[in-house]
Amino acid sequence: MNFSMEKTPVRSTTASVHDSQVDLGIEGTPRDSDKGYDGAKTRGYDAAMKKATRVHKLGIREILRNRRISKKLSHIERCFAVMKLAPKLDMSL
Repeated sequence: MNFSMEKTPVRSTTASVHDSQVDLGIEGTPRDSDKGYDGAKTRGYDAAMKKATRVHKLGIREILRNRRISKKLSHIERCFAVMKLAPKLDMSL
């Protein structure tokens, strides 16, 4: 197997900068993200979940779209939950 390690520039910010202020998208690919990133600019295709407001309720298509995206994200979010819970259970990863 041939693995190539392409050098990509890495940018870092302080902890006071919210993730929605930094473009984590890759050009030409969808960026699946939760409702916290609704409206954030991206280089890739914006596939963030839509967020309802008091004035603008979500339609059935937007609700189904959010459900479809959450099914993809649930696998990753589950890993984060286990990593967060592991120290409380005194488990070593």
